[in-house]
Amino acid sequence: MTRLASCTFACLVATLAVLIAHAENEKYSSKYDHIDVNEVLANSHLRNQYVRCLINISPCTMGSARFLKDIFAEAFITKCKKCTDKQIYIFNVITDWFTKNEPETWNHIVRTTIEEAQRKNA
Repeated sequence: MTRLASCTFACLVATLAVLIAHAENEKYSSKYDHIDVNEVLANSHLRNQYVRCLINISPCTMGSARFLKDIFAEAFITKCKKCTDKQIYIFNVITDWFTKNEPETWNHIVRTTIEEAQRKNA
């Protein structure tokens, strides 16, 4: 019986280790990694569509905007822990552009998404 318990415990530990390793390696979908972030930022109409989606002023009509809205708070809080390399690049470009060009908009985006994440987790 002791041998069976030891084997069961070892199997449980091994399973947990695999699950934890998988969770640590989990990345966001790369479906929208092809988007040219500089092109979006340079186009005020397109850029504002993303902003209005993020701050809940208008619906997220583009799949890429919905995706960004879904991951933004977590990516911001975790410093892009689950981001692909391209998403890290995109996130950095967005952060740099907004903090230099529209810091008030950036602060509004961050505040809105963080507050929304807190409401979801409450």
